Amino acid sequence: MFFFYESNHDFVPYKYTVIPPWSCAFIAACPTFRGRIVRGDVTNLDGKKHLLGTWAEINWHANGTGSAWGDISLLQGNDGAATIQSLDGLFRVKGFTLDLLFDAPSNAWAQKATGSWCLDKIIGQDANNATRDWEARFIDP
Repeated sequence: MFFFYESNHDFVPYKYTVIPPWSCAFIAACPTFRGRIVRGDVTNLDGKKHLLGTWAEINWHANGTGSAWGDISLLQGNDGAATIQSLDGLFRVKGFTLDLLFDAPSNAWAQKATGSWCLDKIIGQDANNATRDWEARFIDP
């Protein structure tokens, strides 16, 4: 399952959907949507914060052009590869497809509320330096 969270609204998802592996989907969002898309399961509907994992960040520009900004963030954890791509004919792609979880050191892992495991967050008070060092070997922050 994929969950859409508006910025600063971390307790209740804006929307959620199921997208099968290696497929794509069109998800309608309001023109003012600014937030993130994350992997999860029904645990994400429990009214609590679920920040740990890979974020696809999406932001519609307020300039009236309908253009958007997006990025992939590993700051709050990494539960797998992710990419986003523009559909404006320029074929801009951000993100990565490399499996950074494979062979990651044991001190880089954290358990999500769903029970699944991912690489730990690399920012904030409990930032995991082992995770940061591992990811830096493969991708450029």
